[in-house]
Formats: sequence, C-alpha cells, structure tokens
Amino acid sequence: MMNPIYTQFLSIVSFFMLQAKSDPLIGTWKSKETKPKTIYFTEKDGFLQGKIVMNDNDSSAGGEIKQLIFNPKLKAYEGEMSPPGEDKSLKIKIMIVQKNELKLILEKFYLSKTIYFTRVQ
Repeated sequence: MMNPIYTQFLSIVSFFMLQAKSDPLIGTWKSKETKPKTIYFTEKDGFLQGKIVMNDNDSSAGGEIKQLIFNPKLKAYEGEMSPPGEDKSLKIKIMIVQKNELKLILEKFYLSKTIYFTRVQ
C-alpha cells in the first residue's frame, strides 16, 4: 500500500505538469486601454512566462513576466514583471475573469495598477 502523503504529492505534481501543457493563459492577449498593450504568454522549463509589448511597431518596448505559478488558494497566477532596462521588479498577479478575459495586477509596495486583457483570436 502506498503512503498517502506520497500519493498526494504525485497527484499535485501531475496536476501542475498537465496544467503547464494545456494552460488557458498561453497565447496572445491585448489590453482594453486607449493605448493597447499586448502580452504573449508561453511555457518554458515548467513555468509560464510572458513578454509585454507596448507598441505593435516596437516589440522591444515593454517588459518581461517571469516564473508565473498558479496559486490555487487565490485562483491566480503569481510572479514578477521586469520593466525594460531596469533592475527592479514588480509583483504581478493574473486572474482569468472569463474564458477570454484576464485581469493583471501590478504591485510595488502599497501601489497597484490593474489592467484588463482580452484574448486575441
């Protein structure tokens, strides 16, 4: 008979492996702002990551989202966002609001900014 803790560990690992391969976040998303931003989410080394593009004509402008991990208690992805050319990072939280809509929250100390994105088909 298998140890219950070992069985639970295996099911958690399997859950995260399946989630990374078929994650609903992977793809292209565009913000609903007047100057829209685009995020491209991909999976690398078991983590989700993203690239923010501020302007479709200049893909270098924006920032990088690193090591996103799903937090089941918050029903949100958590990670860090690095603005281009800066050594600082911001905490980032991403929640899927509906099938094709997500809410991104950037936090630094007591300040935060919320941006809504829709999936690009």
